[in-house]
Amino acid sequence: MLKCAGSIQARPSVTTTFRRSLRLHKTSSHSRVVMGASSSSSSDHPGESLELVYFDIAGVAEKVRLAFSLGHVPFTNTKVAFDEWASIKPTTPFGQLPILKIGSDTTIAQSDAMLRYAGTLAQNKGIDLYPQDNLLQIEEALGMTNDIGRDLRPCIYLAMNPTKAGGYPESFKGTPEQAELVKNVRTAFMTDDFVKYMSKIEAKLESNGNKFIAGTDTPTIADCALVPQLKHFTKGVLDHVPTTCLDEYKNIKAYIDKFMNLPEVAAWYANNKK
Repeated sequence: MLKCAGSIQARPSVTTTFRRSLRLHKTSSHSRVVMGASSSSSSDHPGESLELVYFDIAGVAEKVRLAFSLGHVPFTNTKVAFDEWASIKPTTPFGQLPILKIGSDTTIAQSDAMLRYAGTLAQNKGIDLYPQDNLLQIEEALGMTNDIGRDLRPCIYLAMNPTKAGGYPESFKGTPEQAELVKNVRTAFMTDDFVKYMSKIEAKLESNGNKFIAGTDTPTIADCALVPQLKHFTKGVLDHVPTTCLDEYKNIKAYIDKFMNLPEVAAWYANNKK
């Protein structure tokens, strides 16, 4: 069984401080207990409450939310407003969100660890989100998804913070030169890396008979990670990334539709529109 509490319990002061800080901000943050499609007792995780804390965006926490939903694992979905982040940040273990709080004294702060933990909780209930028989295929797909995110990152952060992302002076932000740089970087990504990754995914889905990405008949945590990443490209939130960019990849589009139409996933988005 995956254990995630061991090394974190050495930091009770951080966890306690974080909880105190978060309580101070509850008036503008939003918390919501989310139940799975079937009722679930506290022994499912085991005997501990779960609270996922992140901004009110999909981001890197969406895969965890989806895994909890598909695994019928109850959790509290706490949304932190951006203007609260500066005061909360110093109280988090690594100065970042998401945070997963387990019970009263454990906090973990890496979304991939949270995702695998969610998958393990589901497995303990007999729901094959992280099946050992497909472990290598799942981990391969997770690695590929992380590679896509890694190669996309400069396209995002050169627009948000060119000083931190590229070493440009503060005066560079908001200039026509920055706009041109972002355009060139994103155009290059869409021409090269995007086509490379989408072609590989399209072929993989074709070869596995259009099952889920790890070759399974039911979804796994790999799908919880990959589908939000794919959907991000079509949201229209990135200039120079057309919302039609996946239209030519029929297997990918069918794969996304199949995942999004899963009852638990459809229910999640019906109740948590973004």
